[in-house]
Amino acid sequence: MASGDAGYEAEIRRLKRVYNFEDEALETVLFALSRTPQGERQIRKRLAEIYKRRHPTLFVYEVLAHLLKHRFLDAIITFNFDELLDQSLDDELGKSEYVRVISERDCNMLLDHESTGQLPIYLKLHGTASDPESLKFTRDAYFSMNERLELLVRNLLGKHRCTILNVGFGMRSFDFTQLFDGPHTLTVYNFSHDRFDNRAIDEIQSARGARKVEIHEIETKHYDHGQISGTGICFDELATTLDKLCQATKGIAEFRSVTRHRLITSLLDWGQDVTSPAMYHHYLEDRTTLEVAVSAIKGRGLLPIASLARERCAGYYDRVRAELPEPLPSTANDWITTCRRGGLQPSRISNETFVSREDIRSNPPLGCAGQASDDEAELSNLTIDVRKLCERMKPHLHGQTQDAWDKYEREQVGGVVGAFKELQDGSEVEVHITGDSICSKFFREPEYLPTATSLRARTIHMLTKSAANRVAVVAETGTWLLNEAYRDLLKEKELFLIVAFSKEIENLQREFPRIQIVSARWWRHNRHMTIICKDDTPLAGIYFARRQRSLVVSPVYLDHEVDREALLKSFFTYWKRSEMTPAALTIGEIPNRFAELRAPRLVEVRRIGLGGTNSEKMA
Repeated sequence: MASGDAGYEAEIRRLKRVYNFEDEALETVLFALSRTPQGERQIRKRLAEIYKRRHPTLFVYEVLAHLLKHRFLDAIITFNFDELLDQSLDDELGKSEYVRVISERDCNMLLDHESTGQLPIYLKLHGTASDPESLKFTRDAYFSMNERLELLVRNLLGKHRCTILNVGFGMRSFDFTQLFDGPHTLTVYNFSHDRFDNRAIDEIQSARGARKVEIHEIETKHYDHGQISGTGICFDELATTLDKLCQATKGIAEFRSVTRHRLITSLLDWGQDVTSPAMYHHYLEDRTTLEVAVSAIKGRGLLPIASLARERCAGYYDRVRAELPEPLPSTANDWITTCRRGGLQPSRISNETFVSREDIRSNPPLGCAGQASDDEAELSNLTIDVRKLCERMKPHLHGQTQDAWDKYEREQVGGVVGAFKELQDGSEVEVHITGDSICSKFFREPEYLPTATSLRARTIHMLTKSAANRVAVVAETGTWLLNEAYRDLLKEKELFLIVAFSKEIENLQREFPRIQIVSARWWRHNRHMTIICKDDTPLAGIYFARRQRSLVVSPVYLDHEVDREALLKSFFTYWKRSEMTPAALTIGEIPNRFAELRAPRLVEVRRIGLGGTNSEKMA
């Protein structure tokens, strides 16, 4: 388009002479090419075609999404047109768990609605490929930042202390650096291939005036190792450092492992092969299978279909089906077949539940002719043997993924099996703040806890209330009570515990001499709560809905008197139902005091937890 174009050459000369633009800089070239309305439309269309990419997944972007989700980052600002990071954010958080800003309209919604203030922010200052009209690709456009966008960025940078994690950006954007005059203290960690050049530093300092900026350079080119980028290695080390810092808080802060992100990006490191339609389809198939396996492992071999439908695997499955040129003549890629490849099968007693495949379970029970039962008595045997899972899953993956699998085995300690075991041993629950539409209607003043760290901190805060002498808990197993962060705070209190699974009962009774336990039927277990009390008076509580090991929870802290009373009443009702065989419960039978609760002996707890016929379980 530019070759032999006298108008283009003249515009380049003018921009260089008048504005001192570099004649070979991308922005200068795009500015000259878009000097006419037709030229601008063609440039927007072509940029959208080039950058409208969401795959392959990059480890650095996965870690950034991970940090944003768990609020180690409050916001991400990008100048890229492509949507690779967008995809990682959608996968990690879900579209409802963060605010994406690409236009003044998005900005207005964020600034005008207080409810979005709880959500992390993803701001694309120069637009995005899927919306060509939003693209800003000339310096002229850079100098015309919308006032509302500028206000949003200033709010994000703050007035006091601001820390910026810079990844690959040369910091030579006037529309951005001019806003650095806001925070009193500014620290920049530059994770880039090269150091900032002197002009970038001068522009930052010029915006700051008399205020200094502290810059830490991490030149990632020094860490490049074969096909592994230096930036990826640095981010791996960053995750390790954050994990150590969280461990030093003795249970208050938690850093969730990035193992799943390292594993997925390593096994699906297909490079440019993904640009081919056929290879893209194969990529999506393998991504779906691997995501099913991760969900199966995190769910300990038991997952409701409602939970699976919200997981990454369901989103990628839908994309696989959408990419098919025509409906398949067989069930080769239907949902159940896809789940089986990743280690799950439909439960035989509940059509809304998926359980681990019988041939990959750990320690199948005796007397069952080699087949584990879906009965609650065998739920402890639903745990997945990850080595068996890997052996059966790998042959279903395509050649590129199998090659990457073999490479991962050579280069990573423990290999794929070790990575899956780490996921299995970690926490399976993800905290979301927009997933519960009930609490705001049932409780008067719920305080949403947006991260696992806030949930832990609130729990510890409650347990340290000096007046509390009783704690009422509903949990899957009660394992969290044995965590060192809470154990000593609970030992002197009288505990009342309702569990869905009885695997930790003996350990809990050994650890807490003043504990009473009943076991609810697992298929009816649908809520978690922790209530601290002074005698029979509730002082505070935490509540979240969770059924059949759902992987997503939305916890709330309850401090209003009416909410505390309602929560304790719910606990008493739940306890009474757990004591009884299936039958109607009248209002008069609901206890009002802890003294009215009856806890069976250990053998009875196990019988209550395992009792009932299959027909009762389906009720």
